Amino acid sequence: MSISASPKRALTSQGAAALASHAYLVTDLVLIGPLLEEYYSISFPHLKTLKIETSDSEDLSLLYVALVRSNPTVQDLTLRATSSKPTNEFWEVIETEWIRPRSLNIVIPVVESGQSTAFWRACSRFETLTINNDDIPFFSRGFNSNTITFPQHQPQPQPPVDAFPHIERLALKFNPTGHGRRPDHVEWIRRCPRLVHLAWNFFGCWSPVKRLVTELKKTTWPSLSSLRLEQSMHTDKDFSDLVISLPHLRILELSQSTFGPLSLAALVAHPQIQNLHTFSVLGCDGFTGAMAQTVLEQCTTLDTFAAPYISVHDVAHEDSQTWACVHTLRHLTIYITCGSQSTIESRQKMFRQLGLLSRLSHLDLGASRLSKLPIQIKTQFIIRESALSLKLSSDNGGLANFAGLTQLRHFSFQQTPQSLGMTEVQWVLDHWTNLDRIVGQFTNTDIPYSRLFDLFQQNGIAYNE
Repeated sequence: MSISASPKRALTSQGAAALASHAYLVTDLVLIGPLLEEYYSISFPHLKTLKIETSDSEDLSLLYVALVRSNPTVQDLTLRATSSKPTNEFWEVIETEWIRPRSLNIVIPVVESGQSTAFWRACSRFETLTINNDDIPFFSRGFNSNTITFPQHQPQPQPPVDAFPHIERLALKFNPTGHGRRPDHVEWIRRCPRLVHLAWNFFGCWSPVKRLVTELKKTTWPSLSSLRLEQSMHTDKDFSDLVISLPHLRILELSQSTFGPLSLAALVAHPQIQNLHTFSVLGCDGFTGAMAQTVLEQCTTLDTFAAPYISVHDVAHEDSQTWACVHTLRHLTIYITCGSQSTIESRQKMFRQLGLLSRLSHLDLGASRLSKLPIQIKTQFIIRESALSLKLSSDNGGLANFAGLTQLRHFSFQQTPQSLGMTEVQWVLDHWTNLDRIVGQFTNTDIPYSRLFDLFQQNGIAYNE
């Protein structure tokens, strides 16, 4: 349920009374303020998910306290506020009165500098924490010093070492502003001993990889098995050390990061290669098609794989092997290229390999993922090399090779130079009865986009170009 204030249609007190009488039916609530005071004091006895949004200048901080106090059953809380910052009392209620909080998602700044202690104590109750802004009062690290310091004029008390015994999943997005100081996330993250998943998106030229390796060698996070890094500038050697230091690695996702031959060697030699579930390296310009083939050959349990590209030669050369994940792969995102020297046999071998992936539910062959790569790589694959043709009348059979992919729910060939028409549209409708969504341009049709959209929609398929 969503409740929002509208300048054209103000909510009334009678509306709050009607809502209160049916409060026992509400389990999910989105509150977009400012609303009348009566709405913030309603108790929803079965409320599990709460999202608070406001961009108004009116101070709603006291009403937020009433809201969280009236609803101690909330497990998942999302805060998106630009003006009304929750008070210390707001965080204290969550810490002391909420029954079993589970996840906290902070989308934009909501924490004042003087609220560090109350805020972090509240965070200690949650299992999942997502912070997506720069104003959270973390520790700071001097630009030219390894000494932990605090920003000038904003002293922050340090939370106790064991302040975060419940956090298992942590996602941080950080965009440094100003000069001379930066948040020291590692100093804080090391206080989360039960950490299983760490997602870290940050901008700038520094990287925490070496410090992560140091903490992993101390078994700071003995259960860490899922790692996602974005915008991380590190050396291939540093990252290979990180891979080696993750004994329980199951999920590895990198974006605009460095992954080279040393990191690949460390991954292939890792005992957990046989238990790897998710591997994504989109935007990693050092990751080649040959590397993609190696991963697909070695990972027997891979469920999700996303890489910039692979060529038919990588799959069809004389030393290549059948993909080991043929019975497990469900999500595949990769652009397939055909160089000038590709043969009918090499293209057919690529199609045969793809056609064996009978468990696929998500297949993305689009070139849009190449947008994060350097311009010279995009030029090579989009202009100088052709894409694997999906046209039914092509010499390799096109989409006909995918008749066995009956579990497919999402198919994309966005921004690829395909020449597909109504023959291919009808083939999709006839063969992929479980398809929910298709993305890509059918350029060889005589009907406008609106009619094509309606045709897919009539068959329960969402379509866009």
